[in-house]
Formats: sequence, structure tokens, C-alpha cells
Amino acid sequence: RNRSSLPALWVEIRDESSVPGYQIGAVRAVGGGDSVRWRQSSICTRRGQYHLGPWEIVTGDPFGLFEVRRRYASQDEIIIHPPIHNSVPIPLPPGASEGRTRARERAWQATVNAATVREYHALDPLHWIHWPTTARRDSLYVRQFERDAAGDIWLVIDSQSAVQLGKGEEGTEEQAVLLAASLASRALGEMRAAGLAAYARTPRVVAPGLGQGQQWRLLRALALLRADGEIDLGRALRELGETARRGSASIIITPSADPGWLPELAHLSRLGIESHVLLLDRTSFGSQGNSQGLQHAITSLGYRCQVVRQ
Repeated sequence: RNRSSLPALWVEIRDESSVPGYQIGAVRAVGGGDSVRWRQSSICTRRGQYHLGPWEIVTGDPFGLFEVRRRYASQDEIIIHPPIHNSVPIPLPPGASEGRTRARERAWQATVNAATVREYHALDPLHWIHWPTTARRDSLYVRQFERDAAGDIWLVIDSQSAVQLGKGEEGTEEQAVLLAASLASRALGEMRAAGLAAYARTPRVVAPGLGQGQQWRLLRALALLRADGEIDLGRALRELGETARRGSASIIITPSADPGWLPELAHLSRLGIESHVLLLDRTSFGSQGNSQGLQHAITSLGYRCQVVRQ
């Protein structure tokens, strides 16, 4: 906006935002007493923590004799979350809540267990209506759901830098994050408490929880995760065994071809923690060798294991 009666023949906007691929820098002319407005959009494809701003405006006379700068130093944090894919063909391990008893907590959305009925409220979905009770009592009643008795789910991402393959969207780090985000979303949608354990240089550990707030906590941790750690998967599983409750289930995502961590997998089983292993297929990520041998070793020990290609 130019509040002067004289025209600004050129005004340059310099953008110092750190979001990859996002630049709003431009040069515009603004007439006297006039304003210029425009909109620009971009698609953010790289997860992480970035900032919008600061910005600087530069203008001057047409002959280059003088220059005026005005800086806007404010910054806004922006978190780019990983996308969530709803069609990942990987089942969730059941686990079991302690004693396999029915959870006493009522769910705020539909689950597989309908515990009882209650009177209809204005915001209840119509497909929750329990028609036999409605007909018998001559008033609308809906089913009231309870949480499933299945146990918590821990998503364990092997964050050791030495076992990672590829870079960016084509690498095992990104593949593991995408799988974890999608499986966490599905678990929370099924009223399963989900948590995260990733022992990178900056550990990202989120205790299991429920609800939309938990999904944002998990997505933020996954957005900031970098597989740059020195802790191998065996030690990570030992850490999990000291943290997870009996009856929990773990989904272990790793590109490792070293079977040295298998004894810790057996230790989790003795602690009452069920495990499902997702092996990122090393061949499809451009490495020699394959994950079939390790898959066979895991399944021969009685654990579920699935190989996931790039």
C-alpha cells in the first residue's frame, strides 16, 4: 500500500522463509495512494519444521540514486506433516489389554463393541440409532460404544543412520515415516492407543494415547524425525521393553538386514509384548542383497513379518 501521492515505480519483496520450494519474492509497481494485492500458492512436499518470514521491502528512485529498505522481522513456525495413506495393506497387531477385560471407557465414535444404548442427542449420526429399543420405548435411542479391549500399539522406527538407504522421498527414512503415520492414523481411528519410539540423535518418543490431540502429537514427532541415530535396533527394542506395558503390541519398521536384534524380539515376547515386523526391502531401495532371508528367520520364530518394497 502506497500512502504517498507519488508513485512507487518498483517495490521488491524479499522473502526469507525456509519452506522448501516456497518463495513469494516479487517486484511490483504501486501508484500513488494505491495498493497491490496478489495471492501465490505452492505445494509443500518435504516434511519438517520451517519458518515463514522474515520479509524485507526494498524500493528506490528510478535512477538508482537512493534506496529504502523496510524489514519485517516476525517469523511464524510451520510444521509440514507427513501425508496419511488410508489404503496401506498392513494389518494392525491385536495385542490385549490387561486381563483381556472389556474397557470401561465409553468411546466418542463408533467401534466394534456396542456396550449399551442411550437417548438420542441432536448431533448423533442417524446410523447409530438402535431401532429395536427405539420402537420398544417409542423414543429415539442410539448405541453407545466402548473402547476395544485390544492393547496399545507402539510404532518403532529403526532410526540408526548406518542401516538407512536412499535419500529424500526415495529413501528408507521417508518410507518408514509414511508407514508409521498411516498406521498410527488407522489405530487411532479404531480407538487403539498409539505411541511412537524412534531413538534418533534427537529421540522422538510419544507415549500411547487416544484422540485427535494424540494424532497431532504423533504427526509432529514424525515430521521432525531424522534417522541419524547411533542406537541400533536391538538396543531400541530393549528400551521399548522397559517402557511398554504388558499386553501392548509393537510394529517394528526397519531396513536392517542384520539378524542381531532378533533375541530382543524374543525378549519382548516374554514380556507380553506382541510384535509385527515390517522389513523395508533393501533390493527395491537400490542395495544388494534382500530381506527374504531375514523374513524367513523371523517367521520361523513365530512372529509376523512383512516385506515392504519401495
